[in-house]
Amino acid sequence: MVVNAKPRCEKLGVVEGAGGNAQHARADALEQASERGATHVQLEPAHPDLEDGMTTIVTATMFACPPPDEVYPPTGYR
Repeated sequence: MVVNAKPRCEKLGVVEGAGGNAQHARADALEQASERGATHVQLEPAHPDLEDGMTTIVTATMFACPPPDEVYPPTGYR
């Protein structure tokens, strides 16, 4: 069956976070994504910056997603 459904989320682009370790690079990527209006991100694994070897890079694909249509649990659910 083929369903013609509009995607719920809009892809906003990609940002790269940088830091001294993976945690700081991830936090930098998330902060940049938030500043650009992203509601969701897909994080790639951290890797060293090939130019200096001292910095860790995390790439994040940003998405803007609308709120869910239905509050969970549905009304009347017990």
